[in-house]
Amino acid sequence: MSRYSNVVISDDNYDDEYEKICDMMNIPYGSMHNFVETLSDRFMEQDSDYGNFKEWIDSSVEPNFAIDCSSPIVNAKIAFEFSNGFMIFYKWD
Repeated sequence: MSRYSNVVISDDNYDDEYEKICDMMNIPYGSMHNFVETLSDRFMEQDSDYGNFKEWIDSSVEPNFAIDCSSPIVNAKIAFEFSNGFMIFYKWD
């Protein structure tokens, strides 16, 4: 397994690469996203079900203090590695 892509992300190709991942992973366009050079230690590597590459996952669970709510809040991020950094997506439904 290897990184998602050897492409160098720039202003010129960011949107195109972002849309490719959204289409492949069935992530809605407009999802909150970010690009970073390095990931925090919270991310763990795992094999992707969508191809021969690794994805990086960060998740946490927090209590939900809303009235009449017993479900926790799940925060999840998934990152894909490019040549010059990682494209991060927030949890989607």
